[in-house]
Amino acid sequence: MGKKLIEGGKFAGLLAFAIIFSNFPGRFAVGNHETQYGRNAFEYVIAGLSEDIHEIFPVFGILFLIVWVLAQLFVGPARRGLLLQLFYSACFLFILFFSVIVSEFKIQRGGYPSPFDFFAGGNDYSFALSTLPMFYLDRYFWSMISCAIIFSVFVIRYAREDASETDVLGFSKLSGFILASILIIVAAFQIFVHSPKMFSTIHSRNELSWAGDFLVMPRLGAGKSINFILGEISFSIDEKERGGRLLGFNAERVREMVEQEKHPDCGSHPISHPLLDVKKDKTALKGSGQNPLETALTNISEELFEKNNGPIRIWHFLLESFRADDVNAINPLALREVAPFINLIYEVGNDEKSNAIVSYNMFQAGARTSQGLSAAMCGMGGMPFNLSLSRDFGNLPLRCLPDVLADASFLTRTFYGSSLSFDKMSRFFGYHGFETYEENQFPEDSPRGGWGISDMAVLEKVRQVSFKKNMENTFQYNLVITLSNHGPYSPPSDLPENVRLRVLNAIERGGLSIGSDDIMRLVTVAYTDYALEKFVRDIPKNDDGGLDIVIASGDHTSGDRFIWSEGKVLGKRYFSAAGSRIPFFVMFPNGFKGVEDHLEKLYDSIAKVNSMLKTAPISQNDIPKILMTILSSSKRFKEIDEQWRWSSVGGQALSSDFMVPGRPEVSVWGINTFSRLFFVDRNGVFLDYEEEVDPTYIDELGQVKTNMGKDDIFKRNPAIAPISAFLSSFIKGHGKACWETKNIRSAKN
Repeated sequence: MGKKLIEGGKFAGLLAFAIIFSNFPGRFAVGNHETQYGRNAFEYVIAGLSEDIHEIFPVFGILFLIVWVLAQLFVGPARRGLLLQLFYSACFLFILFFSVIVSEFKIQRGGYPSPFDFFAGGNDYSFALSTLPMFYLDRYFWSMISCAIIFSVFVIRYAREDASETDVLGFSKLSGFILASILIIVAAFQIFVHSPKMFSTIHSRNELSWAGDFLVMPRLGAGKSINFILGEISFSIDEKERGGRLLGFNAERVREMVEQEKHPDCGSHPISHPLLDVKKDKTALKGSGQNPLETALTNISEELFEKNNGPIRIWHFLLESFRADDVNAINPLALREVAPFINLIYEVGNDEKSNAIVSYNMFQAGARTSQGLSAAMCGMGGMPFNLSLSRDFGNLPLRCLPDVLADASFLTRTFYGSSLSFDKMSRFFGYHGFETYEENQFPEDSPRGGWGISDMAVLEKVRQVSFKKNMENTFQYNLVITLSNHGPYSPPSDLPENVRLRVLNAIERGGLSIGSDDIMRLVTVAYTDYALEKFVRDIPKNDDGGLDIVIASGDHTSGDRFIWSEGKVLGKRYFSAAGSRIPFFVMFPNGFKGVEDHLEKLYDSIAKVNSMLKTAPISQNDIPKILMTILSSSKRFKEIDEQWRWSSVGGQALSSDFMVPGRPEVSVWGINTFSRLFFVDRNGVFLDYEEEVDPTYIDELGQVKTNMGKDDIFKRNPAIAPISAFLSSFIKGHGKACWETKNIRSAKN
């Protein structure tokens, strides 16, 4: 029996080896990435692997026992080794696949994914296919190959040799050995992770845990949060008002929203605010002194449209994973060759006679594309619990930017190189009246990048649709969501060689030591910049007296290594800014027509706005109001029917109603690429607020408890939790009763 115990121990040990070797590439990549923040990679890897054994071993141990019993009962001695080889190989590949995916998510988003994150995108074919290139990233590839070879040697050497000699009598001994192993591993885990002396850099299970989210107990995910918001919890009026102010809504209107919980009135939107009427409101704006930026933007609008009633053509770009940290004009340490066109726009913005508005301090609303979309369309990007307005709440009756544009007789379209089913974007665009162009509407031989049709091919489709001769005299709004600069940064098949060489030569000339993964990212950034430049330069110089507008921003930053600075020198605030700031500009590529007699005045107004935006922080949530303010003096906007002269877009820097409760110094807040809240004051300085979770609301696995009540929610996200109260009131009242499109857009559309 002692021999059987030893043989059983070999098989249990092989299972532990399978878990360790399959998780090592991911743990190694994350540990190496964390070194830029001054953390110890060795501790991260060892503690992480201990966590993996602790959480995964019991689950796969049960599967192993089932396979073991089946092998003893139904498989001959000669084939038992083959069966166990197949079992171990399946365990290795399955865990390896998920470990790499969740490790990359951790690097990009600052935390491991919850089951909800997989359900939101994992059932999408294009999403699953596009994750595969990440296995070729250097940070995983070589360690993955090495671990696979070593583990294969162990499996071939021991599994086949010992299986034929072990019979069912060894089952009880093996069970005892596995139980003892689990107890030892659990005890070792407690020592490794919870000893501040041994692993001082790791104090939170959230820094280590991914397997527990899937195999033990899911953390508080978006689905559970939505249930709270939909009505499981009652909130006070004060909490709802504070939530409204966080999103930029007037407290008095929020009280009207509360009244509609019991008596909905679909003819009166409870959080609407009127569109700017320059003729009526400009004097009030000047006198208030609360929003000089908005006042300055109205000056631009007046001068643009005083005599120009021609068509307006807008191209709005959400640039995937575009960081201000990579734009030399914003971060002088970055190579100019990475994004030369966007740098040129910023340089034009510094001219006395500029046709571009540029921001040096725009901050992202949330860490995901869907949150960036929610900000750019509805001014409500940041949400508690990583929620997304466009993804998680269905057809809420919110009158957003595209609804206002539709009532101003703009054609509204969106273009995307993958499937719009991802993050439920197709549902959002359908409800808000967009004509959509996505992957299945492109030719099969279209150039591709890692996540779908390449940016240049998508922009060619935009040209075909928006540059048509019969489109010259139309008012159009074209939203383009780029994809080619999405991790794992596979170079698109139509990447121009001169763009690739431009980046490589600049890196060599600068004497920079940058890994191949970072080089690929910079090359795809340069590709998107090149595609954008080519498109903008191709915009037809129409003779119809119209106005062309290009507006662009990053959708969010990325969590890849920050390569331009030594983080240990610049410290926490550098990483906070680099993980939160995105480029933003509005340009008029064909200049200005119909304003020749007061062109100098227009240039002065643009210069004044650019002077403010040199230092003043603005939020991605301000984008809809910026564009609507620029358009406010146009004939089409003035002619919107009186009953539809309103919106429900949120905002921060451009909303006089915005405030963070108890923190009047905060000008902008958001969620950075590390999935953590950040706050910025009026001078663009990051404020050192730490969001902590009360330890009484942490379960035995180190996760936030899932059976949380109202008080628990306010402990989990204390600064922005009131948004939950605000959304609860809106959804239960007006949102539930008045969700039909006719309540947010006129019948003619």
